[in-house]
Amino acid sequence: MYPGWTAKVSREGVVVLTDTSGEVRARWSHSPNSDAQIAQASRFHRTGRYEVEVPGIGSAVVDNGRSKPRRRHHFDGFIELVGRRYEVVHLSRRRTELRRDASLVARFRSGRGGRAHLLEDRARDETDRLVMGLVLAAVGVGRPGWLEMQLEGL
Repeated sequence: MYPGWTAKVSREGVVVLTDTSGEVRARWSHSPNSDAQIAQASRFHRTGRYEVEVPGIGSAVVDNGRSKPRRRHHFDGFIELVGRRYEVVHLSRRRTELRRDASLVARFRSGRGGRAHLLEDRARDETDRLVMGLVLAAVGVGRPGWLEMQLEGL
């Protein structure tokens, strides 16, 4: 998670992203399938395209890649907020970059246990920071490769 930010999901499946001051920065529907998913602390992402409510701004569009991808780059997506388009590029199963206008905004890495870390922060303003929080909470860092996805299906 972005340093000091938290994301919590309710039993109804609504995820609330809050910053260090406790201010609600975003909320979206997660639609969990089980109590195990509700208890999962670090990832509330879902595939496909959906809207995220951003208080005081309106809404953001999050595209988290194809729902049944065959290759890692098919997971790449984007986030549109306040007329800006951010690219979410998954470089490996544990690394992800956030780019705006082809320039790096942030670089993330997930460690063992799925906990994500911010490696590089080049955010230019609060909107960039909000999108970084959405990447960590709504999108998730890294994606599995083809073989790993095939083995999960067994």
